[in-house]
Amino acid sequence: MSRATPYEDEVTYGSHTISFQVVPTERTTLGINVHPDGHVEVRAPVEADAEKVRARVQHRARWIRRQQRRFADFVRPIPEKEYVAGETHRYLGGQYRIKINPVEEGEEAVKLIGRFFEVYTAHPDMPR
Repeated sequence: MSRATPYEDEVTYGSHTISFQVVPTERTTLGINVHPDGHVEVRAPVEADAEKVRARVQHRARWIRRQQRRFADFVRPIPEKEYVAGETHRYLGGQYRIKINPVEEGEEAVKLIGRFFEVYTAHPDMPR
């Protein structure tokens, strides 16, 4: 394997496996980055030995796991849409509220009027 080519590796820390990508660069020191999505990138000198890189990541494993947990805390679960009156939806960069209007069977439609999605339905109490 050429050291000028990025490669994947992993270390074990407790019950966790920390996977990381090693990116060889023209630098003299090794740098470890934990990205918001949790993946770990190690920028290492081109001539760095893979075992030394792995040992450095192992040494910093506690810090890496702490950063991954910290980023995971920022992720908010996205609630499932219910398609009910008052709920908001994003469309073409705008945010619009749903307004439910009862109509006769066969006259159902959805219209974008102002800041509202106006839903004309024969079943106003039935979420879609």
